[in-house]
Amino acid sequence: MTTMTEEQILRKVKVLTAEILRLDVDDIEPDCELAGDLGADSLDQVELVMAVEEEFNVAISDEDAEDILTVQDMVDWLAANADD
Repeated sequence: MTTMTEEQILRKVKVLTAEILRLDVDDIEPDCELAGDLGADSLDQVELVMAVEEEFNVAISDEDAEDILTVQDMVDWLAANADD
């Protein structure tokens, strides 16, 4: 993956999240909890992880996925792991 800024990663994650959860991108903030604030059920969360894996060409382990609770958690994981 070409090196992206955290802001670029955040924008892509917000767009993917909005598409999967059928929300307005502008309603998604970094501190939003996927389940609590955005209403994602477990199936939505799996779908989001799969979409992120495809978009960023990464593999997120089940253990890591369990720790991704907010939009920012996803961005942080990608910033730390996407260039591996």
